[in-house]
Amino acid sequence: MTDYRWKTTEKEQLLPKAPPPILTELQAGWLWVAATTIGLVVGMVFYTLTGGELLVGAIMIGLLMGWTQMLILTLQRAKVGWLWLLNSVIAWVTWSMAIPVFGSINWLAGFGLGVLAGFLHWLNLRRRVERAWWWVAANVVGRTIGLGLYLPVTQLAGTWLIGFAVSGVVAGSIIAVAVVAMLRRPVFDVPAETPLKAGRPSTARLTRATEPRILMF
Repeated sequence: MTDYRWKTTEKEQLLPKAPPPILTELQAGWLWVAATTIGLVVGMVFYTLTGGELLVGAIMIGLLMGWTQMLILTLQRAKVGWLWLLNSVIAWVTWSMAIPVFGSINWLAGFGLGVLAGFLHWLNLRRRVERAWWWVAANVVGRTIGLGLYLPVTQLAGTWLIGFAVSGVVAGSIIAVAVVAMLRRPVFDVPAETPLKAGRPSTARLTRATEPRILMF
């Protein structure tokens, strides 16, 4: 064992800073609200065009909302991948099939969607940002309030279009706040250049957040 020695200096042990995001926090927040609102409204337009096929509308919502949210997160250096899109579709399709249980599109339906979508997307975010559980909490609160406003706003405005638009803006705004806050603490992988022996670098990888917290696995 005498031929093994640490060759890494203190300077070399310093991990690089997290890569900067493409969008500002304000831009990311506004785009998130827009993606949520447009995805919800366009999806329900497909619902009406297909003669009341809620499943079709749910699929479109999951595709549109999931894809745009995935792009926003990727631009902000949280590479959640295509699994985010798949989980969005699964969440909305499951929710649409459970509407008879909820009775209608109300706060209870919003709560169910928040729990389901929050958990499925948490699986994507937990290795991309710290405190990813905030995503679940924000989804439950945002979806419950947002879809809870749908019926009263629709009755007041006289059209479902405004009802879903308000639901999307409210839910998207609440969730956007949590997203922006979480993206301030990203986690990313970098190769560990810590040779154990000359010519034989370690194969370990480090995960580092913007704050000084290092995990080894």
